[in-house]
Amino acid sequence: MNAFLHFLERLKLSTKLIFGLGAMMAIIASIGLQAIYSIRLQSEEINRMYEFELMGLSHIKQANIELMQMGRSLRQMILSPDAKSRVTARAELDESRRNMNRAMKEGEKLFFRPEGRALLADIQDVLVQYLRNVDHATALIENDKTLQNTEIARFLATPDNVAVYEKTDKLMTDLVHHKEAASKLAAQGAIEISHQIEHWTVALLLVGVAAGLGAGLLLSASLRRPSERLRLSVERLAQGDLETEVPHTEFQNELGALARSVSVLQKGATQADILRWSKTQANLISANVQAIERLDEFADTLLAQLTPLLQAQLGLLYVFDKASEKYRYQGGYGLAIEPSDMPDFSLGEGLLGQCARDARQMRLDAVAGTSLRIRSGLIDDHPHWICLLPVCDIGGAVLAVMEFAGFVPMGARQETLMQEVVLLVALNLKIIERNQATHTLFLQTQQQSDELRQQNVEIELERNRAEEATRAKSEFLANMSHEIRTPMNAVIGLSYLALKTDLSAQQRDYVQKINSEGTTLLGILN
Repeated sequence: MNAFLHFLERLKLSTKLIFGLGAMMAIIASIGLQAIYSIRLQSEEINRMYEFELMGLSHIKQANIELMQMGRSLRQMILSPDAKSRVTARAELDESRRNMNRAMKEGEKLFFRPEGRALLADIQDVLVQYLRNVDHATALIENDKTLQNTEIARFLATPDNVAVYEKTDKLMTDLVHHKEAASKLAAQGAIEISHQIEHWTVALLLVGVAAGLGAGLLLSASLRRPSERLRLSVERLAQGDLETEVPHTEFQNELGALARSVSVLQKGATQADILRWSKTQANLISANVQAIERLDEFADTLLAQLTPLLQAQLGLLYVFDKASEKYRYQGGYGLAIEPSDMPDFSLGEGLLGQCARDARQMRLDAVAGTSLRIRSGLIDDHPHWICLLPVCDIGGAVLAVMEFAGFVPMGARQETLMQEVVLLVALNLKIIERNQATHTLFLQTQQQSDELRQQNVEIELERNRAEEATRAKSEFLANMSHEIRTPMNAVIGLSYLALKTDLSAQQRDYVQKINSEGTTLLGILN
């Protein structure tokens, strides 16, 4: 019954209506056919009773009447006063004889019961003797020209003739009674058939009503049950249970189309919920790591939050080092190996390097045979899956590679969160890289400032020394110029005075040179 009900639930509404109406029409048709069959059966029984019993009875009675008419015609022949009356009576006798023979032949066709046919055979045997006696009597009558009929009377009064007539009459009466009894039995059979027809009609009506009610209940259940299941799933979805299964999406009917529409809405709501959850978690992670400037602290903080959200038990972050052109381990979560023992990877080296070279995500399942293990106080086992995720900037350069491992596979939420976090990690790595470059530039600038400040101090000291030397020189020159200017003025003055005297050409030349050079030296001193 459950299988049939499940089959009905999958049908289209129009098919269910057709099925219900078809079932009702089939029930009505069955009752109608049964009624027609019953009426036909009853009609056939009545026809059979009429044709075989009543018509047979009618023929036998007709034969009996004709037999009595033959007796009356025979007596009329005996009692006729003239030849003409005798001829008329003889004609009536012959007519009755023919009618009786015809009635007996027609009645013979309608006897089927053994006792009836036995009586009919006895009557025919007796009739043969009776008709022989009738023929003998008519022959005597025709040979008697005196119309006294003495010999005929003696013949008719003989015991044999009387016995034959009585026997014929008795057999005719018995046959009539037999046929009447058969007719009565046929009538009772028709009544029984009528009662059976009534019983069958009532039974079929009850069965039809029960079948109609059953079909109605089945169709109602096939509509109500799946609709109720779909309604409950919609209520659970409305309450926020987006993981609930939408039933009957496989049905190829109106309910299946509605269920598939609800499933599409569920997928949309699930995607929106996953996206909302992913963005919320990504924002929380971003809020916790955005102020971090050190790579190792950033890696530890990031993976401490991200790894459990991804349903992973191990998490590692390798960041590309431009100086060594290798991906270096910066931090992890759940790692049972010392960080100093973690190897570096060049581009294309190992799966991690290959992931960085191809710039695409790599996933490995069934990694039970590797040396990687997840350890705790209760667990020491190989992970069931490993995921390598490249972190690319806008230009496509792989800035880092994240590696996760765990037991429980990641779902749609975790995949979406991982894609959200990739952009966050790339942005923060760029920020940290710029911050480190800025910090390095700041340190270089500070160092250069300190060096410049030291140089300024040294320059100031040198300037002070130079000024001191200049001041000493100036004082020296001032003192010297004062000491020299006085005799120099005397030399210039005396040479000037000497040039006023009479001198020889050679003396004048010497004195002129002394005056000129002295004036020049005095200008220098001034």
